Amino acid sequence: MLILSAGVLAGLFGANLQAALQTPWVVYSFSFVFVALAFSMFGFYELKLPDALVEKVSSGKERGGYVGVAIMGFLSALIVGPCVAAPLAGALVYIGQTGDAVLGGMALFSMSIGMGLPLIAVGVSAGKFMPKPGAWMTMVSAIFGVVMLAVAIWMLEKILDPSITMVMYSILGIGFALYLGAFKNDHHFLNRVLR
Repeated sequence: MLILSAGVLAGLFGANLQAALQTPWVVYSFSFVFVALAFSMFGFYELKLPDALVEKVSSGKERGGYVGVAIMGFLSALIVGPCVAAPLAGALVYIGQTGDAVLGGMALFSMSIGMGLPLIAVGVSAGKFMPKPGAWMTMVSAIFGVVMLAVAIWMLEKILDPSITMVMYSILGIGFALYLGAFKNDHHFLNRVLR
């Protein structure tokens, strides 16, 4: 419902929303969020709910009934939220350009259904189709971290000099190559990644 409301408001405000999202402090703020999420993916710190809240939710009292389902839905939305922040921002800017409140509401309603159905499928299947944890998850986290840093740089392209962003992209690429072990002599880094 919140996402649907955001879509309708983006359609009603139109170009004013796009102009507000292009101000330097907003761009710096969004870039900072992506950098913070990237550092979490690299393992510098862990983003998680407070232990008291996790303990309260996992206790048997609140798990049954509508209240337990609502709490789990809210928590899953918090977990999935950062994953859809970039598409949501792009959708809001597009809706703001069209100025159509109905399109905005329907587009973000469709996005929320698309975000919720996989969560329902995983919940109903009781984790049968989830991949097994292993060392490959570290590489997946690193790749997502690099993508988040690239998105942060891409957002800064609007307000920084192109030579600065080019240097930032170069540092990101060289850093990821070093992380993969591109200059180690034992094997090619792609062989180590695919093992």
